[in-house]
Amino acid sequence: MNAEIKAQWLAALRSGEYIQGRGALRKGHQMCCLGVLCNLAAKANIGHWQPHNDRADCYEFVEPDSRNSEYPPFAVVEWAGLTYDNPELTDEGRIGDYNDGTSGIDHPHTFTELADLIEKHL
Repeated sequence: MNAEIKAQWLAALRSGEYIQGRGALRKGHQMCCLGVLCNLAAKANIGHWQPHNDRADCYEFVEPDSRNSEYPPFAVVEWAGLTYDNPELTDEGRIGDYNDGTSGIDHPHTFTELADLIEKHL
């Protein structure tokens, strides 16, 4: 992962500026940890938020020529220096699983806990 963007992401997750959500990049004013990364990409003019066509109160992050997705689009993945739109953090699960407490992860993790995992594993 790009070290500068990683540092920005960790700072944003630990800042208390964002309200954590689950199950969507952004729903209303809540964001998952990957939504926070997309928000940083928006500030860097990589893409923008738009209302989701099929999910009330949800937003999707799009960039020119992207597919609409519930995960960060390729331009964000590339900008951040990630290898996948929902990167694996440990053998137990991917970052979205840790955020939401799904796929065998025993509880949803806070942004601070996620920042610690990202710092250690990405």
